[in-house]
Parts: sequence; structure tokens; C-alpha cells
Amino acid sequence: MPYKRPLFLFAFANDKAAKLRLDQEERAVREALAEKDQQEAIQYLSMGQTTLADIYNTFDRYHNRIYIFHYGGHSNQNLLVLDGPDARSDSLSTLIGQQDPLKLVFLNGCSNAAQVNALWSKGAPAVIATTADVEDDKASQLAERFYKALTGGKSIAEAFATASSFLGNSHPEPISVYRGINFREAAQGKFPWGLYVRDASVLDWTIDSVLQEYQRSRARIRRMVALSALVVIALVSGIWMLSAGAARHSDNAPADQQLEAEEEPAPNANLKDGKLAYYLPGEMYTEAFYKSILVISRQDADSLLEDILKQNPDIAAEYHDYYKLDSLSQDSLFKDSIQTLKEADIRLDSIKISEVMAARLIDPSPPESRNFYIEALTEEKQYVGLQDASFSFWEWEISPLREGRHPLVISVAVRIESQEGAVSKNIPVYRKLVYVESPNFPHAAAPAFPLWMLWIPLLALLLVIWRLLRRRE
Repeated sequence: MPYKRPLFLFAFANDKAAKLRLDQEERAVREALAEKDQQEAIQYLSMGQTTLADIYNTFDRYHNRIYIFHYGGHSNQNLLVLDGPDARSDSLSTLIGQQDPLKLVFLNGCSNAAQVNALWSKGAPAVIATTADVEDDKASQLAERFYKALTGGKSIAEAFATASSFLGNSHPEPISVYRGINFREAAQGKFPWGLYVRDASVLDWTIDSVLQEYQRSRARIRRMVALSALVVIALVSGIWMLSAGAARHSDNAPADQQLEAEEEPAPNANLKDGKLAYYLPGEMYTEAFYKSILVISRQDADSLLEDILKQNPDIAAEYHDYYKLDSLSQDSLFKDSIQTLKEADIRLDSIKISEVMAARLIDPSPPESRNFYIEALTEEKQYVGLQDASFSFWEWEISPLREGRHPLVISVAVRIESQEGAVSKNIPVYRKLVYVESPNFPHAAAPAFPLWMLWIPLLALLLVIWRLLRRRE
């Protein structure tokens, strides 16, 4: 909301027959208002040798910006003398009254108090007018003192009282030129200027009150914006949490649907009982790479775990250091680690096996929004064998692509092949849904907490700002 400065409009017009020293009045009021004009508290605009068209054009251009209209020149009960056609009070008052912010009409001429009723009837709240002829120099002095008092912070009533007091205490000068159309002797013993008020509230108006009202309006707008921001943030937070929950639900849906669609092994597939073990870290940081392992065999669980550790000594060393196991030799390291790994990230399960099997690690999220980068380091189809000591081994490299809790699916199938080697049947025998927590890598050590809690300090900060803005008002 831009600040529109109050416009003080001054119209001066002389008469060819009786020249007034209007340049003296114009210079006096301009100097009185100069400081406020430079501070952009008001805008000063003066029209010399004003025509009726000048007044109408200026009022149209600065509609609802004119707070004070000041006329200096010859006048009487019905007219303001202009350069060209004169302005009749009944028609000019209609134009002046259309200015909503208008506070004062100052008619600094002779015997024009009869025009007050016309200005009041059109909405002018206050008028300074004269009941008799006024001396040119006195009129200039009154205007100068009035506007100096007004720019000093006084109200309209106080400024008029100050100016009137100044003229009342000054020594009268020889009367030379009056601001009346038909000259006559000035009224003796009576102060000719009067402040005529239709709306008493205007008496307290000051120049600074416009800026203060603007500042209060800005403060109200800032409070409304801050409050609206709080509401919007709260709504966005709620929508974000709901959408996050919906996204997690949608992440689960494909895997759950696959689990429900799992096929039972064919009864004539010549399948044997076997064991399955897989290693899949339950927590993976984004921007890091991890290894996932799957082993299938007919041997017992401990032997199967030992095979995993022998194939991956880095996993064994990691758990040895983490759990501070005492054994240092490789043989004892494998044996000591087995029980620990049973309770850690390596999982054991029973499975039906055949000589040829296929295993896959699947990201069930839609292709356009994958949660993991997965690269198979071994062939998907492998020979298992049905002997007790034989086993088959699959390995993948994984890296989370985004933070959050996301699912992975371990899928295993037996493959029934014809004599020519073509696959005639692919029978799912195992499908496991596993969730992985993925914090951001630089904040891996930070404690886990709901992300929506980050909004709490932000809301508190906005509330403090709102209170400070309200207090500064």
C-alpha cells in the first residue's frame, strides 16, 4: 500500500486593476511548508495566475489527495477572482466537496464568509473565511503564521489561534491595498478572519496524523500477513504430513499387492526343503552404498551363516568390532559372530528349493520415483543343487535415493526348465517385504524425530515477530 502524501493546493490570482503582493504570500507559505515537503510528509503545489481550468484540472488529477485548498486573491460574497472567468462559490464548492480527505478550505480574500454555507453543504468540514475587507500584508502574515504552526505539529484549531494571536499583537500598518473586489473601509475593532467548522473533529487534525494513520494501517496489514502466514504454514504442514503418510501408504501398496498375489509352488515341482539367509541393513544413509546378500542352501542355519561370513569377511569384521568380540582368529571369529548375527541384520527362513533358482531385490515404488539405486552383482538365475553342502549366493549393491522409511522386496522363485534349457515355469516360493530407514547422510548421527516437528520453532518465531510488530505500533 503506497503512501499518498497529503496535497496542499494553493491558488493565487491577481487583478489587473488592483495588484496584490501575492508573491509575498506564496513565498511565505512555501518556506513554511518546505521542511515537511522535503521530508515527504506533505506535497506542496502552487498555481500562480490561476485559471478556472487550472483548478478543475488539478482537482481531477489529484482526486482524493487534496487535504487543504488555499486561495489568495480578490474575492467577495459570491466570487473568487481568477485569471479569466471567475469562480462562483456555488459551482466551485461542488468540485471542492468531492475530495474525501479534504480538511480545510482557506479563502484568504475579502468579505467571503458568505461562501461558507455553500462549501459546508457540499462537504467541506472547515473553512477559514473573512467577514470584511482584509489588508494584503496582513493576509500574507496570517497565512505564513498559520502554516508554520501547522507544520510545527499543531492542529488546525491551534494553528489558527496562533496566527490570529500574532496579528492581534502586531502593530497595524498603514492600510494600502485590500483583497476585496469593491474596496471599502475595514471593519473597525473586529478581527475579520474566522474559522467556520461543520465537523468539530477536524479541529484536532494535524499533518503528522496522516502519516501515523498510514503507519497504523501498515502495522495492521503486517499483523494480518503474519497471522495469514501462520495459518498457511499450519495448513501446509498438515497437508504435507497427510501427503507424506499417503506416500508411505502408496509405497507399501505395490509390495503388499505382490505378497497377496504370491503363487503356491506346484505340487509336482520336485522341490526340497531348504534354508534361506539374507543380509539387508535396516538403516541406510542417503549418498552411501551398501551390500545386500542372499544365500540359499540345504545345510543347517549355523553353517549357512558361516558361509555368508566366509564369503563376506568385511561383514564379519564389522560385527566383530561393533560387538567387541574377544576372538581374534578368523575361524573363531566366524563361530563367535554367528549367534550375534542371528539377532542382527542377517535373517534366516525356511524355503522350498530346486536345482535352479532365481532371486531378485526389488524397489516396489513407481519407476518415476524410485527410492533406491540397486545393482545386481551376481546373476539372477543360479544353480543351487540339492546336496546338503551345496549353496547358492546372490549379491546386490544398494544406495537410498531419498530420506524416509521405504520398502524393499526380496523375491525368490524356482525355475523349471525343459531339456532344451528354455524356461517352462517360474514358480515364486518366497517374497519378503522389508522396510529400510534412510536418514540423510550428513546427519546420520542425529536422533530420529518426526520431520513435522521442525515447524514448531518456525511457528514460534513467526508468533514472536507478530507480537513485536504489534508492540511497535
